[in-house]
Amino acid sequence: MRSQWGRRPAGNQRQANTMSAGGRDPAPCFGSFPGVFFPWILVVLLLLCVVMPGEENLVFAQEQGAPATGAAAARPTVASISIKGNAALSGEAIRQVMLTREKSLFSSENTDYVADRFAGDIERIVSLYRSAGYYDATVKSRIVEEQGKNAVRLQLDISEGLPVRVASFEIESPFWPAWLMAALHAKGGEERPQQAKVRAAADFPLLPLHVGDILDVARYNDAKKMLAVLFADHGYARVEVQGSNNIFRQEHQADVRLVIKPGRQFSVGSLLIEGNATVADYLLLREMSLGPGDLFSLSRIMESRRRLHDLDLFKSVVIEPDWSHETANAVPLRITVEEKPPHGIKLGAGYGTEDKFRALGQVRWRNFLGRGYAVRLTGKYSGLGHSLETAFENPYLFGHADLKLSYSLGYEHQELESYQNDQYYSRVRLDKELSRSSSLYGAHNLEANSTSNLTESLSSTIFERFGRVEEQNFLLSSLEAGAHFSSVNDKFYPTSGMSLFYSLEGAAKAIGSEFEFLRQKAEWRGYYSPVDKIVIALRTTAGSVDPIHSRDYIPISKRFFAGGSNSVRGYAYQDLGEKDRQGEPIGGYSLFEASAEFRFPLIGKLNGVLFLDGGNIFTDPYQFDLVDLRYGAGFGFRYLTPVGPIRIDLAYKLNPESANEQRFRLHLNLGEAF
Repeated sequence: MRSQWGRRPAGNQRQANTMSAGGRDPAPCFGSFPGVFFPWILVVLLLLCVVMPGEENLVFAQEQGAPATGAAAARPTVASISIKGNAALSGEAIRQVMLTREKSLFSSENTDYVADRFAGDIERIVSLYRSAGYYDATVKSRIVEEQGKNAVRLQLDISEGLPVRVASFEIESPFWPAWLMAALHAKGGEERPQQAKVRAAADFPLLPLHVGDILDVARYNDAKKMLAVLFADHGYARVEVQGSNNIFRQEHQADVRLVIKPGRQFSVGSLLIEGNATVADYLLLREMSLGPGDLFSLSRIMESRRRLHDLDLFKSVVIEPDWSHETANAVPLRITVEEKPPHGIKLGAGYGTEDKFRALGQVRWRNFLGRGYAVRLTGKYSGLGHSLETAFENPYLFGHADLKLSYSLGYEHQELESYQNDQYYSRVRLDKELSRSSSLYGAHNLEANSTSNLTESLSSTIFERFGRVEEQNFLLSSLEAGAHFSSVNDKFYPTSGMSLFYSLEGAAKAIGSEFEFLRQKAEWRGYYSPVDKIVIALRTTAGSVDPIHSRDYIPISKRFFAGGSNSVRGYAYQDLGEKDRQGEPIGGYSLFEASAEFRFPLIGKLNGVLFLDGGNIFTDPYQFDLVDLRYGAGFGFRYLTPVGPIRIDLAYKLNPESANEQRFRLHLNLGEAF
């Protein structure tokens, strides 16, 4: 079957690159606030100073395959690399395959110009284009010497040409089982016909490559991988998906054919464990989602590996079939682990504009009592307080891998603008994992609180507001439940997916609490990347605390506060909402916040952000007056590190409560705002 792309060339016009039946691919392996503009002017001036070219002399033009020759006493520095003519591939993608680097304020990489290395870069760029389906792409280069400087500027002019598109796409398999057809949203599965059958890929809409698409190596390999994984999940542990392609350069077309060779179907034989010196075998076996006699499944093996990693007992986990001991229809699985030390120490320090200097120290006991339990002793210190907590965790309650029990006992001191609070607490929590992306929890909290350092102005405001003085010593006992869902693709640098969190806490005298209330909070976060390296991030948070009995009092430590680097930027920490006569916040019974960020790359590991935040604290339960929100907007920078970005945000209050408020505020922190 041939589509409109399928006209074959005639006679000597046909030029073909073929993939052998053994599975080798073709040779090309595939406004109204003037002050807000002032920081932007400074940034533009800085960038101009960095990239503004000086006087130049054209030294020579270099074509592909004709690198510059000759040696200088000292190698010149690459001042800049400019790329023109690229539309199908981004400049960032092209720079990633180059070994030549340009001089940058934020990079310590070698930026010397080496002729052979630059010539190799041109070849790598051509290969990159062929991998993306652009077989006619050419790259011309110019090397420009900066007068009076031992530096050059490199210019790349790319002619992409027309892409090669898929004219026909067929898949051959000795059988088409119903589970394969269902997984690919196709119809007409047959268990085992006598002879091999060929189907058009158009029968399988979920495949990543289709007729009319550009012949891109990544999508081609993804199609092969998808078919191989589906068979490997149903016992075909030695499945091979081979490919052959005929590429017609003059017509910019290609015929694609995949051949599935399932091999024999295997079940799991014995489970062989190696490398565990102190961790008992049963602690590993109980995390395996498949065992002897089960049908071989690659996805279940990967899930078992993830669960073993999550125990935090092993540095590495490898699960693989032991083909040296296979039988006619079974293969053993060999589980090889490398244990972590039984004790671990974690130290950390940082700085933020709100909590100032902060430090963390933790001692962890792994495999406590030899039963896989974990015990942690954690101390924290910052300008907002300090805490000490001991915690116990059983990750496998009642023999269920999806049930986790934890217990914590600790002390926390909070030192805030309006008050100080000392709290001794005990918490018991049960987590139920529903899937890899969702979970539920239930908990009991017992707190003994002592509130102090209330100003006279705050105390009188509380008396006027609630008809009583602020409680200083009280006991709270509450039951809590919540749910969490997350499909984000990265913990530190999310670019896609969403997360949702909801909690409900109820305190009652029937369970020993001196105050009764119902406290709820929900938060949604979403991430979307319209193009490579660009991310749109959104967040909405709402919460309310109801004293159950109308207009009853809630202790200040259980009220809501807003404002700060992780809330509404432009405002100081906890600075939104009702205040006393001296301007100290007293908290509220309802909270609403919303944020939007536009995240984009700048240079190397430095990213930029434009943001808009809005939110406020409201006096009464379930009061969300969206007309009365306070807004902050601005820009920021993110320097990427292995433990999260270092964040600097400059925010501007768009609608302050009074005209004499300070409008600009600088926020410094570690990690994204959300």
